[in-house]
Amino acid sequence: DLPGGADPGGVVRIYRAILPVGSKDCPSCPQCLGLVGRITVESTAKTPDARRLRFVDDGVAAGNRYRYRLLLCGARGQCGDAVDSSEISIP
Repeated sequence: DLPGGADPGGVVRIYRAILPVGSKDCPSCPQCLGLVGRITVESTAKTPDARRLRFVDDGVAAGNRYRYRLLLCGARGQCGDAVDSSEISIP
């Protein structure tokens, strides 16, 4: 969900790192993150359903783990702190 003060016209940038299945988990190790998507913030609606965004990564492949990082940026380009949101494995 977006923070209540998210600015219309801003963007959520979605970055992904590919981690081979079976590799050791090392959250503090350097990762190669690449930009895989952008979602434009259209509204600052107050209800949770109106603030919910969805992104489908169709570039995933079997045999890998993926770690995602989100970055919320305003319409004028100012960005907040990056958020590590999730990690998934594709069997």
